[in-house]
Amino acid sequence: MPTIVFSDKAISKLAIPPTGRTVFHDTKEPSLSLRIDCNGRRSFFWLRNGPHRKNIFRSLGEHPSITTDKARQEARGLTSTLAAWRLAGYQGANPFAVACESTTLLQAFDLYAKKRLASHSARPEKAEAADRWMLEKYCSDLANRPLDGITDKDIRAKHRHVGEKHGKTIANRVVQMLRRIYEWSILKEKLVSCANPARGIDFFPSHKRKRFLDPAELTRLHDALQAESNVDLRDFVLLSLFTGARRGDVSSMAWKDIVGNIWNIPSPKGGVEAAYSVQLPAAAVEILAARRARLRALAIYVFPGTGKTGHITEWKRSFGQLLKRAKIEDLHVHDLRRTMASWQAGLGYSLPTIGASLGHAPGSSATSVYARLDVSVVRNAVESTVSAMGWKTKAAPASKPPRKAKAARRLLTVGKDATAGA
Repeated sequence: MPTIVFSDKAISKLAIPPTGRTVFHDTKEPSLSLRIDCNGRRSFFWLRNGPHRKNIFRSLGEHPSITTDKARQEARGLTSTLAAWRLAGYQGANPFAVACESTTLLQAFDLYAKKRLASHSARPEKAEAADRWMLEKYCSDLANRPLDGITDKDIRAKHRHVGEKHGKTIANRVVQMLRRIYEWSILKEKLVSCANPARGIDFFPSHKRKRFLDPAELTRLHDALQAESNVDLRDFVLLSLFTGARRGDVSSMAWKDIVGNIWNIPSPKGGVEAAYSVQLPAAAVEILAARRARLRALAIYVFPGTGKTGHITEWKRSFGQLLKRAKIEDLHVHDLRRTMASWQAGLGYSLPTIGASLGHAPGSSATSVYARLDVSVVRNAVESTVSAMGWKTKAAPASKPPRKAKAARRLLTVGKDATAGA
C-alpha cells in the first residue's frame, strides 16, 4: 500500500478511485492510515496488532472535518496506550473495549423474526405477526429493556398478570414465546450470556378444548344464518362446518385450488409438506357455485378482501354477533372444525378416517382427542340429523327424530335458498 507524508493539502489532491477504495499510510506515523472511497469520502483510521495478533481498529474521523495534525495526534495516543498494555502483558481491563448498550428484547425479537422465523416457520409472515402482536400487547413494558436486565422474577410476574387479566392459555403462550427468543439469542446468536429467565416457569394447567355444536345449537345456528344479511359470513360459517377446515384455510380458499368437488389445500398449518385434499360435500359445492356466479369478476379468492392478503381474514366480530342472535355461548370458529370431527366420532368412524378428513398427520395427538369425547348422549340425535350434514349411515335412527333435529336439515338449504336472491 502506498505511503506518503500526510498533510491537508496532499490529502485533498489524492485521486478518487473509480470503484472500491484505496488506502494510504502516513510516513510520519505508521499507525495512521487514510481510506478514500469511490464516493469521495476520505476517512482517517488507526490499525494495530493487539493480543493474539488480533487487529485493533479505530475510526478517527473524516477529512477535512478532522485535520491531519489532529488525526496524527490521536493515532500516536492510541499507539502509546497499546504499548503500555503490551508491556503489562495485556493484563487488566482492555483499554480498547467498546462500550455498547445491551440488546433489548425488541431488538432481539426483530433479529429472531428475520433470521429464525423467516427460515424455520411454515408460514413466516403469519408466525411473525402472531408473535409480534403478543410482544406488543402483553410485553410492551419489557420490550425496550436489555435482555440481561430481565429476570425470571419479571417473567413470572408477567405470567401471573396475563393469566389473571387475559387468560391462562395466552399467558402460557407469552412465556413460550419469550423462552424461544431467549434460547435463540443466547445459544445461536450469542447476543447475551445470561441464563434464560423464561426457563423453569411452571405453566398454568391446560386442557384440550372439546367444544362442538350439538343438534339443538345447530338448529339455532341455522335460524340465525337464515336471517343473516352478511353473505360472506354466512358462507364462511357453512363452508367451515361442512368441510371441517381451519379458519385460515377457509379464509384463504382460492378458486384455482378447487377442482370439481375436490378442494386442494396447498399450504395448511405445517406448511406445504402438510398439504391435503378435502372432499367437498354437495352442500359446499352449491355454496361455492352460488358465490362463483355472484362474483362476476375474476376473483382469486373465494372470500376476496381489500387488505394486504387479498382475502378476508377477520371474522371475530361478525361471528360473535351471529352467535348472540343464535343464543350460542362459548363457541369459537375453530369449534366448527371440531363439530365435523366430533360427529364423525359419534358415528363410529375410525380415528385415521377422522384425521385424514381434517388433514392431520397419521397418528397425530390432535386426532386422539376425539377418542375421548363423550358423545353417547347425543348419538341418537346426531344419527337423526347427519343427513342435514350430507352424511349417510347404514344404521337407521334408534328413535323418531325430534323436531329440532328435523329443523336442522334445513342447514343444507341455507346456502342454496339464501343466495338465490343475492
